[in-house]
This record gives sequence, C-alpha cells and structure tokens, in this order.
Amino acid sequence: MKTLVTGATGNTCSILIPALINAGQEVRAFVRNVEKAQPLKEAGAEIYVGDLDRPETIDNALKGIDQVYLCTWNGPTASTQGINVINAIKRVGMNPFIVRHSAFGSTGSRLIQQIDEVDQAIKSSGLRWTSIKPTFFMQNLMMAAQSIQTDSNIY
Repeated sequence: MKTLVTGATGNTCSILIPALINAGQEVRAFVRNVEKAQPLKEAGAEIYVGDLDRPETIDNALKGIDQVYLCTWNGPTASTQGINVINAIKRVGMNPFIVRHSAFGSTGSRLIQQIDEVDQAIKSSGLRWTSIKPTFFMQNLMMAAQSIQTDSNIY
C-alpha cells in the first residue's frame, strides 16, 4: 500500500507521515517546498513536489497510489485545493481510498464552509472515502499563548 499525503509539511501531516512509515506504509509526501520536506525524506517518505492550487501538478503524484490522505491548508484556496485533488483522481481514472482530514465547527466560519464544500464534493464523487473530523489540536494552544499570558483568555 502506498499513501499520498497532501499537506505533508503541515503540523498534522508532518507527524502523521513518520507514524505511517513506522507502521510499514509507503508514503509519498506532496509538498511545495522540497527543503521543508527534508525531515520527511529522512524519515523514509518519497517526496513529490507540486502545488494543489495548480491541478496540472497533481496527476503524476497519484501514479501507483492506493490511498490519499487529503489535508489542505486553512487559507482562502482550501476548497479549491481539495476539489483539485478529487478531480485529479477522477481524471486519471484511479479509485484510491480517500481519508479526508475534515473538521467540526460553526457553519458561519469561512474555514468550515470551505471544508464542507470539499466534503460534499467527495460525497458526490463516487469515490471511496472516509472522513475524520477533529475539533481541536493541543498544538494549536501555542497560537493562544500570547492572549493567555496577557489576558488570561483563549479567543
């Protein structure tokens, strides 16, 4: 089994990839920055350089893949990136199992709206998938360190 991991150098996937490798999985890490991916390469991941905002860079990353861990950033093109991956999978005629890194949250949030848009695209794609929906990561507490220190609050 070979797994393509998008968002490979992010907070979540940079931890996930070594765990997959240690469990005996082959991993192809989809990255934009090869230098930032060096620790993943050292852990045993195959590095593929592309950009989820550029659909033409995704197709070749899917060759020989059995599973896709689909994780996108929290920026303004997050839904486009996720849909680009889904469309690439359909375009190349593969049927890998997709694990969608989704999230729970308020439907008024731009981030959650984008996540829901990708989730709906997967559901209607006819592809095989499952979704995980974490609500919060302890590593995110570091982003609140300043407000905790100055205001005794997490916003």
